Amino acid sequence: MESVKTSLSLLMVTAQFEAMVRSGNDNDRLKKRIRRLKRVIRHHLETMRDLRVQLDPARFNDAASYDSLDLDLTPEDTLEELGWSIYDHGTVPDSPRTSPSSSENHFNVRRAPPNPAGQPRIPLRIPTERRGSGTTPPPPPSMPSQPDDSIPSPRRVSPGRPPPPSNPASEASSPGIPARPLVSNTLRYRKENVGESIGGYVRSPRGALHQITASLVETLNGNIISIGTAQALGLEIEALGPDEGVMFDFGSGPPERSIGKVTFQWKVWDHINPRYPPLTVTCDVCENSIVGLILGRPFIQERERRWSKGGSMPKY
Repeated sequence: MESVKTSLSLLMVTAQFEAMVRSGNDNDRLKKRIRRLKRVIRHHLETMRDLRVQLDPARFNDAASYDSLDLDLTPEDTLEELGWSIYDHGTVPDSPRTSPSSSENHFNVRRAPPNPAGQPRIPLRIPTERRGSGTTPPPPPSMPSQPDDSIPSPRRVSPGRPPPPSNPASEASSPGIPARPLVSNTLRYRKENVGESIGGYVRSPRGALHQITASLVETLNGNIISIGTAQALGLEIEALGPDEGVMFDFGSGPPERSIGKVTFQWKVWDHINPRYPPLTVTCDVCENSIVGLILGRPFIQERERRWSKGGSMPKY
């Protein structure tokens, strides 16, 4: 389920990226949004790679089963190739016109001459780019025509995937699958932990005020916002370092990792009242769209410290 959700999220972000690139506009705000979408695309690609290793380790650790994979690309492989192409080149490649039965999109296909029996040989698929190692391998040497019995069968390796490690321990040291540092901080959220809902305004970096309702959870040691809510509020998502971020446990599946941070100002309904100055709030960004905005213990403590001097808390 997590893999399907990540694939759908990648498709949505790719569509947003294509719309921005082809809009014809050229300004700093659009460039920032394009850079942010590229970071989100890379995060989805790394998540898909990690999920594959976790859900089907035998496919990546057993050389025999790895070599027996079919030459045709799976939908996940094609989606990864598209995502990496966007991340590396900053453009959405145009799909060539092919027949519905063709499975050779984005690949150079070279076929040897027919054998004496009139049957075509197995096509040799040469991927235009390799992913994982960070470098582009040199093009393979041209293959002269040989008698049919002297052409060896091509090695069945799915394009775009690094060579499989011999065991799970070597995976961390493999240049194709770099190990991601573990994150020790986990934010656990359950709907039954919500104490109350509060309304207010969120000020975006451009100064606009957006009305929103948030959930208060005293047991949550942090603040959480979904990527959809952050985009709707016009907030800039800050990229995370390799050892930064938190894990989210929503109780409906495996924990997921944060994809960034946002910082904004929170104002009460009566935002011109000097007794209740704006609060600066930092939230960890998640992909779970149903989360919305959840304010935890850091927000509650800051609210009590800044607003209790007025003698009473504001009414929401």
